[in-house]
Amino acid sequence: MTFLRARRTPATSGFWAALAEDHRGAPAALQELAHGDASVVCDPAEAAAALTWARRHSAWLDEPAPVWIATRVAGRG
Repeated sequence: MTFLRARRTPATSGFWAALAEDHRGAPAALQELAHGDASVVCDPAEAAAALTWARRHSAWLDEPAPVWIATRVAGRG
């Protein structure tokens, strides 16, 4: 399974505030995160596209990254 996950900390709050204010054009998974979800299940291509879009956003920061991709093997933790 592939997840797009949100990191919501004081350091990433600017990114999330900017995205919540205007997320038009953002991939669907990122729009869900913009509404406050912590994690969205998606296919690997969708997750990669959302992360690429997020990295192009003017409020993006590399450390700590506000969004990341996590994977989990089915049947394991």
